[in-house]
Amino acid sequence: MRQLLRPYQPLPENWFPMKWFEDKKWLRDVALACVAFPFVVWLHGLSTNLLEHVGLLVFDDSVSSAWEQSMKSNDFIAKGFYMLLASFATPIWEEFIFRGFFFPSLTAITGMKRSMLISSAVFALAHFSLEQFIPLTFLGVLMCVVYVRTRNLLAPILVHSCWNAFVLASELLPQSQAFNVFVSNVLYELQRIILRV
Repeated sequence: MRQLLRPYQPLPENWFPMKWFEDKKWLRDVALACVAFPFVVWLHGLSTNLLEHVGLLVFDDSVSSAWEQSMKSNDFIAKGFYMLLASFATPIWEEFIFRGFFFPSLTAITGMKRSMLISSAVFALAHFSLEQFIPLTFLGVLMCVVYVRTRNLLAPILVHSCWNAFVLASELLPQSQAFNVFVSNVLYELQRIILRV
C-alpha cells in the first residue's frame, strides 16, 4: 500500500479545497444542482418500474431498512439523530471520499469524464441499492460537475446535504397538496437565486 501511495506524497495543498466566502458564485452551482432533484426522483421511479418489470425488484413489506425502522418509531431522539447524521455527517464523509479523494485520484489515471462516471458509479454502488443505482449515479455525476466547476469541495457537500434533507423531508412529510406547493416554492426560490447570482 505504501508503494502505491508513494507517488502521491506529500499531498498537494489544495487536495481538499474548501472556500467558504472568497467567491459566492459556487452557490449558484449548488442551487442549479438542487433544481435537478425532481429529475433524480423521476429517475428513481423509472429505475424502480424497470426493475419491477423485469422481475429484479420485488417489494417485501416485512423487510425494512434501519432508517425506515427509526423513522417509523415514535422515538424523536432517534429520528433527530438520524436526520442530523444523514443531512450533515454523511455528506461530509462521503464527499471527502468520493469527490475529494477518489475522483481526483482517478483523473490522474484516466480522463475527466470517465473519472466522473466511474467515481459516480462506485458512489451509487456504495449505497447497496439496485433501484437507486441509476439516480445516484446521475447525482454523483452532478456533484462531480459542481466540484469541477467550483473547485470547492464545500459545494458538492452542500448539494449532497440538500439531497439527503430533500429525501428525508419527502419521506417524513405526507404527500399532500401542501407538500407539493412547498416543493414548488423551494424550486422557485432556487431559480430566483440562480438568476440573481
